[in-house]
Amino acid sequence: MSNPMSVLRRGAVVAASAFLLATASFAQGFESPADGVYKDRVDWGMTMDLSGPAAASQTIWYQGFQSYLKEVNAKGGVHGRQINLLAEDNRFDATNDRIAYEKFLTQTPVLAMSGIGNSSSQVALFPLIKRSKLPIVGTYSSAKALTDPPNPYFYGAFCGFKEMAQVGVGFFTDHLKLKNPKVAIVHLDVASGKEFFGYAEAYLAKLGGTAKSIPIKVVAADATPQVLEIVNMKPDFIAIHGVVPTSVLVMKALQQYGLDVPAVAITYLGTPGVYETIGKDAGKNYNFVSCYTPASSDPKASADLVAAATAQRSAQMGP
Repeated sequence: MSNPMSVLRRGAVVAASAFLLATASFAQGFESPADGVYKDRVDWGMTMDLSGPAAASQTIWYQGFQSYLKEVNAKGGVHGRQINLLAEDNRFDATNDRIAYEKFLTQTPVLAMSGIGNSSSQVALFPLIKRSKLPIVGTYSSAKALTDPPNPYFYGAFCGFKEMAQVGVGFFTDHLKLKNPKVAIVHLDVASGKEFFGYAEAYLAKLGGTAKSIPIKVVAADATPQVLEIVNMKPDFIAIHGVVPTSVLVMKALQQYGLDVPAVAITYLGTPGVYETIGKDAGKNYNFVSCYTPASSDPKASADLVAAATAQRSAQMGP
């Protein structure tokens, strides 16, 4: 499976740039400071975990965002304006996300914002997002509350947890030729972790399989209790939702107890740091779901699906 870090620098900022191109066709010299729009720049907000328990993966995303912004700005920005990023460290804390969001609304207004890598923060902010209508464009994760039904003020940058769960579970069920897969789901006790387990459990039921919920804290320093549950369960494979330390702790503990079983993690946990830390022996069992189609793939089937859906939609709408 491929490593997504090489394309992370583009995903969310491309979404942000597209939003600007679509909504910010500002006349020359137009200003609206209350919306973060100035003659020479557009202020854009971000909250990410830069120093807390999820920093190992979220800092990479943030650095990629910065890198692509520099490229966009070096080419003249958007509509002649530079994109000025105002970043806040949320330390994976929902309270800090709310403080930052309100700051972007009133103290240092922004046109829109990105990031919010804590799904529980997204759920907690949902009423305020609906009320304030400050767009969230390009998020590190996407909680179900903001995507189902679709919210016009929220746009995620990755595939959703439903897709990650189904692809991971489906791949290993097929790869291992399992008829009644038994899967241990290690997940954070946060909104997206519970959603991930629910999606995996529902999909496994369709495959005639079963899932066991094994929660773990984001600040956990040891995964021994979780791995002992896995040892007792004897699953066919393991699915992991969490932050980088989650994968490291689980894979090292599995190796310590001599449990040779495949594991598949969500996209965010496919960082080089995980493989470097757990080593070759544990790494041979560690996989992750990529949200990106490999460049070597033939896109014709997907293009045909898009064309058919477009034609169907056009027919429904009429001339």
